[in-house]
Amino acid sequence: MVAHATDTSRPEAPAAGGPPAWSPLAGSLPRHAPDDARLLKLTHDRRLAALLRTLPALENTRLELSSPAPGARPRVWVLLGHANDAGWLGLDDATMPALSSLATPRRQGDADAHAALGRAIASQLLSPLLAFLRTLGLPALDVLAVSGTAPALQACTLWRLALRQGEGRPLEAWFPTPPAGWLDAVAERIAACRGPTGLETSRLCLPAWLVLGRQAQRIRTLSALRSGDILLHVIDPEPARDIAAHAPFNATLRWVGAATPRTRRFLQAAVRVDGAQLTLQEAPRMTQELNEDLPDPDASDSAVPLDEVELPLQIEVAAMALAAADVAALQPGQVLTLPATVRDARVRLTVFGQQVATGELVCVGDHLGVRIRATERP
Repeated sequence: MVAHATDTSRPEAPAAGGPPAWSPLAGSLPRHAPDDARLLKLTHDRRLAALLRTLPALENTRLELSSPAPGARPRVWVLLGHANDAGWLGLDDATMPALSSLATPRRQGDADAHAALGRAIASQLLSPLLAFLRTLGLPALDVLAVSGTAPALQACTLWRLALRQGEGRPLEAWFPTPPAGWLDAVAERIAACRGPTGLETSRLCLPAWLVLGRQAQRIRTLSALRSGDILLHVIDPEPARDIAAHAPFNATLRWVGAATPRTRRFLQAAVRVDGAQLTLQEAPRMTQELNEDLPDPDASDSAVPLDEVELPLQIEVAAMALAAADVAALQPGQVLTLPATVRDARVRLTVFGQQVATGELVCVGDHLGVRIRATERP
């Protein structure tokens, strides 16, 4: 369905008894810290597991990152720092009972001496963990403080980290989102690892698109599109319902592929989109689709007027561009960050990978649609 518009500069109030006015969906969604997404992306990178396997001291070590159980809080907090970056690390006294005594408050007279001794002992007790962090690319971290009181952390995500070596009991730690400098260091360390692709091809950048819907449209309809027109019912029903309700939704993330009038081949993965973040539900895989929208050229009634031929119109949103090595390392559960929320993003309309128009998501009454902003003309 196409609604033609004459004045497209702003949303209009509905006329009495007339059709409902469209309204842009650009609005605020609950914002997620980008560093949280980076942390999940790094810990789910296959190259990290490969890195651990190459180090003899860590070949049986597994890193597990999850949200802590409700109400679970460590009793001992250690402040680690280097240069201008510092971050808190919480530990359960059952895992390291010796740390509990270091966190016990002392009289004012010997507090300084006790604190200095506590930092030295804590550095020794935490040496395996600190060595592991060095392996991940972090600088040499110093123990700056040991406390039995939870720090006054701003509203942020609290993560649970478990280092499991063999079948023994894991070393568990809780921490808020690390400083950006630490994440940068881990990203550089992982990027230095050679991925499963060749060295040269692994550096190639592959753009990705979030597919919101696909619908057959006549050439006559596509040729008549102009700026201000609104296409309705072109977003798949499930994401259309969830996007309009400001709820997370399922979609398909696709990388560049090959398309012919009869077949389309793509590298794609199912994802869950929440605001400006998307979570992979599966590892990327190659897929081939047959185009059933075109008439069979061998059929006796295939002489259809050109304007009546239906083409597969696809509604897409630019997601991100990743190096081939990063795409090859993607795993289920990994979180990627979009440059903007889907409701704020520029939408593109494509046929066989060729862009025919750009637009934006709008609501017309209770229906989600795409308002054309510009069309491509040969």
